[in-house]
Amino acid sequence: MTSKMKKYIKCFNIKIKKQDNEDSINYNQIDKSGNTALIWACKNKIEKVVLNLLDFENINYNKENNEGYTALRWACKNNMEKVILKLFEFEDINYNQDDYKKYKALILTCKNKMEK
Repeated sequence: MTSKMKKYIKCFNIKIKKQDNEDSINYNQIDKSGNTALIWACKNKIEKVVLNLLDFENINYNKENNEGYTALRWACKNNMEKVILKLFEFEDINYNQDDYKKYKALILTCKNKMEK
């Protein structure tokens, strides 16, 4: 993990805990709102960090936070096209997942595009 990523993760107030192997870090650690580093990076439109996190083998890109928001939902809401395309490379990406308002991520993308 680069020092830049460590700074981003630290500013998200997510405490990443080392696992058995000291070099192994749990990137799916959540904060009190259920946000992972991936969700935070999408929410805050930090595309470079998102794309880097998606390269990790065990990253949970379908994880929901406490409000039902996923990385895909935030990427769609924030019109992060590169991130959306990268997420759709994963065969098991859950694009039908509803948030707490019962919106699907792709509906948000269309809605945001039409409002602009």
